[in-house]
Amino acid sequence: MFLWNKDRKLFGLVLQTTLLTAIFTFVTVYADEPQEHIIQFGDFSYDPSQLDVAVGDTIVWQGNFAAHPLESTSVPTGAAPWGPISSGSEFRYVVEVEGQYDYHCTLHHTSYGMSGSFTATVTSVEEQRESIPEEFRLEQNYPNPFNPTTDIRFALPERMEVTLEVYTIHGQHIATLIDGMLDAGFHSVTFEAGGISSGIYLYRLQSEQSVATRSMVYIR
Repeated sequence: MFLWNKDRKLFGLVLQTTLLTAIFTFVTVYADEPQEHIIQFGDFSYDPSQLDVAVGDTIVWQGNFAAHPLESTSVPTGAAPWGPISSGSEFRYVVEVEGQYDYHCTLHHTSYGMSGSFTATVTSVEEQRESIPEEFRLEQNYPNPFNPTTDIRFALPERMEVTLEVYTIHGQHIATLIDGMLDAGFHSVTFEAGGISSGIYLYRLQSEQSVATRSMVYIR
């Protein structure tokens, strides 16, 4: 009986230690997972109007963009600007470059001071290492199909001059989203369809050494 009780206590101790180890491991692995930060707006203000975030996090603005068009006013070198976003009720932006990002309502920043900012930092050496991709890569746009905006993400392994353009499937040029020098890293740009018909469109990322093309579907 004594040995059995002793074994029960030992088993309980091992089980408790295993559970604590599992919980600690879970927290360690997921503590630095990318987070979403919600910014709600209305009544001529953003809530919250200032944020501290990490590279890899997603900023989500929620409100009436028709009444309060959203536009970036300054972003760190290599980061993709956005806007003006003038329709819909939600806009998502993935933070890929550390530094300060400023934005405002294009209609009410002067008269009502409707503006905000967030500061992004790299939270670890590992994240900093992972912020430089190994290859030139163009991602599938999201959402897809879309109406009226969609995000296009791409990766550059080194600083280079690139163009990002949108075409019809027949080769007619629709828009130039990026044309210039960008730093190495992950980038994101928003395409807003305006005045085009529903259908399949191509977007092409091109540098001096590489080119990549994907298709997207716009539904009015």
